[in-house]
Amino acid sequence: MCKEIEWMKQMNHNVDDFVRRKELKNAKQLYEEASSHKISIEDTNHLGVRFMKEAKIYDLKLKNYREKIEEYHPSVDAAAKRSKIISGIDCVEQELKQLNDDYAALLNRILGLLNQLQDDDSKLREFVSIFYTIFF
Repeated sequence: MCKEIEWMKQMNHNVDDFVRRKELKNAKQLYEEASSHKISIEDTNHLGVRFMKEAKIYDLKLKNYREKIEEYHPSVDAAAKRSKIISGIDCVEQELKQLNDDYAALLNRILGLLNQLQDDDSKLREFVSIFYTIFF
């Protein structure tokens, strides 16, 4: 997941750089690169879901184990309840949600800029065409 997060940071930097230059060709390349990374994002999601399924099984086994321990050693009950365990499932679920949200925002941002540039380009062509018909 760290690889995906670093890639996302680099792509956002590239988009920021693009916004300063506003080149249509570069916008298309950025969109193509971001779109081609979809497979990697999907793979990360697949592995995350697999981890969460395995973690649920592990958590269930751990819960059963704790119940057995508490059954045979009631004094352990108080100590076990005091400790707060952060669920790996919740952590991975939040990270995957953030990754997916960031990826969708990146694609939407690039697509919006691309549409704006294409619109600006067509307006410029229209202006040039009108200009030539008036003055030439």
